[in-house]
Amino acid sequence: MKHLFIKDQNRRLKFAQNEKKRIILKYLLNDTTLSWEQRLQLNENLQKLNKKTNNTKINNRCSITYRGRSNLSLFKLSRIRLRELVSLGLVPGYKKAVW
Repeated sequence: MKHLFIKDQNRRLKFAQNEKKRIILKYLLNDTTLSWEQRLQLNENLQKLNKKTNNTKINNRCSITYRGRSNLSLFKLSRIRLRELVSLGLVPGYKKAVW
C-alpha cells in the first residue's frame, strides 16, 4: 500500500511542475484571435503533455494507513483512523459523541 502513496506523491509533484504550462495552453486554445492553424498546433502541444500529470490522476490517501477510500481531506486521514484517534482524544477540539 505504501507504494501507492509514494506513486500518488510523485503524481502530485509532476502535476505541480506542469500545471502552469497546461493552464497557459488551455487559455491560448480558447483565444479566438489566434488563427486556426496556431490553435491546432497548441492543441497538439497540449496532447503531448504526459497524461499522468493530469489533475484527475491524483488520489487522496490516508497518511497513516495509505487507504485510498473514504478520506477526510482536512485531516488527511481515513474515517476509520480518524475515529480511533478521536476516541483516544488525540485530535484536539474533537471528542467522540456519546448520548
